[in-house]
Amino acid sequence: MYLVTKSLKYNKEKITNNLISIINSIIAMDTTGTDATKLKTQIAAIEDKRTKLIDIYMSGDISKDEFSAARAKCDAEIAELQSVIDSIDKQQAMIEHQQQLVNEITEAIKEIVGGVEYEDEFYKHILDKMVVNDKDHIDVYLNLLPLKWSYTVAKASKKALAPERNISGASVPISVRTPATSL
Repeated sequence: MYLVTKSLKYNKEKITNNLISIINSIIAMDTTGTDATKLKTQIAAIEDKRTKLIDIYMSGDISKDEFSAARAKCDAEIAELQSVIDSIDKQQAMIEHQQQLVNEITEAIKEIVGGVEYEDEFYKHILDKMVVNDKDHIDVYLNLLPLKWSYTVAKASKKALAPERNISGASVPISVRTPATSL
C-alpha cells in the first residue's frame, strides 16, 4: 500500500489547501462587533454616571428611592457589560485553541497526502481489494480507480533490498490503463 500511494500522481498542495479551507470555514467563529475596548469605555462612562448620582443625591435633587433605583440600574448595566467582556475573553481563548487545532490538522493532512507509511486507517479507506496470486505476486486495486498495481517480489541479493521496508528496488508498480475486467 505504501508503494501504491507513493506512485499516485495528484496535486498534493491543492488537496491540502482545499481541506484546510473547508475545515476553517466549519470551525470559524464570528467575532464581529465584539470590541472589548469599546465595552470598557462604556463601563467607565456608567461608573462616572454612578458617581454623579451620589453628588445629585447629596445635593437633595433626588430622593433616596430614586437614587437606589438609578444606582441599581447602573450596577446591572456594568454587570452585563462585564459579562460580555468575559465572554469575549473566552472567545479569544477558544480562537487560539482552534488555531492550534487547525495547525495540528494541517500537519496530519500533509502527512497523509504526502504518503503515510503503515497508516492502516488511511489505507483501509482507499483500498478496494488486494489479490495475492502467490507469495511473490500481489495485485492492488484502489476505490474509484480503474487501475491495477501489480507487484512482484524480486529475487535479489541482500544489498539490493531496501532495509527500511524490506522491499526490493526491483519491485516497481505496473499500472494498467484499462481494468482487467473490461478485457
